[in-house]
Amino acid sequence: MKIKLKDINYEPKRIRAGRLPKEKEKAMEEQLEILLNNDMIEPSRSPYLSRALLVKKKNGEYRFIVDFRELNLQLMKQSNYIPRIEDIMQEAVGNKFHTVMDFKSGFHQIPLDTNSKRLASFVTHKGIYSYKVMPMGLSRSPDTFQRIVDNMMNQVEGSFVYIDDILLTAKNEDEHIRQIEKTFRIMEKYNTKITLEKTEFGKAEIKYLGFMLSENGIRPDPKEVQAVKDKEAPKNDKEVRAFIGMCSYFRRHIQNFAKIADPLHKIVNNYKWTEIEDTAFVNLKEALINSTTLKPPNPDKNYTIQTDASFQGLGAVLLQDDNPIAFASRGLKAAEKNYEIMRLEGIAILFALKTFRPYIYGLRTTIITDHKPLLALLRNKELKNALQRLQTAIMEYDLEIIYQPGNENHTADYLSRKEFNIITGLKENIIQPEEFEKYYTNTERKLLHSSNTFKTQHGERYLVPETIKEQLLKQYHEHPWLGEEDAKKIWKECIECIKNKPQPYFQHKNSLGKIPTADYPCQSYSVYIMTVTDGLHYIIVIDDFSKYTYIERVWKADTEQTAKELVKCFTRIGWPERIRTDNGTNFKSRNFTDYMKSLSIDHVTTTANIHRSNGRAERIIGLL
Repeated sequence: MKIKLKDINYEPKRIRAGRLPKEKEKAMEEQLEILLNNDMIEPSRSPYLSRALLVKKKNGEYRFIVDFRELNLQLMKQSNYIPRIEDIMQEAVGNKFHTVMDFKSGFHQIPLDTNSKRLASFVTHKGIYSYKVMPMGLSRSPDTFQRIVDNMMNQVEGSFVYIDDILLTAKNEDEHIRQIEKTFRIMEKYNTKITLEKTEFGKAEIKYLGFMLSENGIRPDPKEVQAVKDKEAPKNDKEVRAFIGMCSYFRRHIQNFAKIADPLHKIVNNYKWTEIEDTAFVNLKEALINSTTLKPPNPDKNYTIQTDASFQGLGAVLLQDDNPIAFASRGLKAAEKNYEIMRLEGIAILFALKTFRPYIYGLRTTIITDHKPLLALLRNKELKNALQRLQTAIMEYDLEIIYQPGNENHTADYLSRKEFNIITGLKENIIQPEEFEKYYTNTERKLLHSSNTFKTQHGERYLVPETIKEQLLKQYHEHPWLGEEDAKKIWKECIECIKNKPQPYFQHKNSLGKIPTADYPCQSYSVYIMTVTDGLHYIIVIDDFSKYTYIERVWKADTEQTAKELVKCFTRIGWPERIRTDNGTNFKSRNFTDYMKSLSIDHVTTTANIHRSNGRAERIIGLL
């Protein structure tokens, strides 16, 4: 092995040996004697010195290491030869026979040339020594060793190398035996040795690099999973980062890893542990414990990709016959957090195509998305930014993109898309309140205690203790889709409040129906037209999630002009999945309905006779 300095005029820093306690001095001398006896080091007078250290292991013994960090900064870089672990796994999976071998003191089997010995020197209390073999800790060591072993093993078909770990896989026993015999002949030729205790031969399922590999697929090693399961909640930034790193190693087996881990990523540099982070911590553990066995890909079958995007991250899964081949996810970049959901859905598809390209390129692939407007928009020839890049990227592949509702797209759609009922989340707090006894004195109400509810002449109602009344009101009336501070004002317009109101107070006997909530920006818009005079109108569009409001003045408000202005609005602020309007003639026309359908936008009209159904648009009208 040869190592070279970036600058031949580099002057090394003068380094002295650190003082050691007597116990460590003796341990250092023992380690030096072992290295000298094994012909790994020799006495030296080199000026390129690094400091030797002893690190205590769990069993109480010491490990000898050299701190080469300063030298590493001065060395010439080389190309990265180390393969990606996930690439090895995907190529090796699906075979019946497996053998793993581990090189014994792998790096120390590679000799250094004369000049490299001078650079790889270190100082101790017993003097200066130089390595004669490739040491641990040099930045060039892993890449160099990988390249050397690759060149040795490239003659053995079905062999995989990750630094000093060799994997042999084969479909049948005879082929596997030939692999092992050929590997032994190569090791004999190059005078290399393996550690017998770490070697396993001819296994149906084998542990390799933290995974269990078999004919049926790849799964995380149960011991590694148990190590994560036993982890206590992080106490600081460093521990948060370490926990995410442990779980990230298996992220390809965890659906929507980025979404689950998002709360933890947010506190990596600003530690603050709350219930949100604790929930994410537990969920990430559970996701790894229940992680999926990834099936081996079959090149004779077509692929399916399911994608999903949210404001917590992007997710994708590669499937064959509904069996997962690989999961992929990532968090959003800073700029992407400001994008509308349609653009994020497009970026999710781009991310999936790039990630799964080695599998799908040249093969028929179906992409399933739960965002219907995206399909209509991709037919548009005048797109910009990410959606234009998506159009271009699609041309490289044999793709079919189809729409599947979120409630059917179970694999990729991690976030729920349903109406939200806050009462459910508070039930656990509404049990046996301390002040309940005082209600028994009100005989006129005829209260009957039943767990966390009481009976009244108007039916069953929740009994809310004083300790959480404020919490309930805030949660129920200060959500993003609400936004009024005065509970009484909202009570008059809130569908849940109206539904749970005592019956004599109802003003309308007809069925209200459920107004669906919006779970994210650009999912649902409320649309209203304000007519000032015959020649002056305002089109008002309100995002039901963010409350972002768009107002456009128009001189004509018939069906054609209204549709035209709405398309202009959607182009500027984002294309919705659904719009909600009143029953005005310009919205009720068949032409308007068909036009919205052609754009893959659901058109919902507000409930008849209840003017408050589109109340937010009404309040904007009042302000105007």
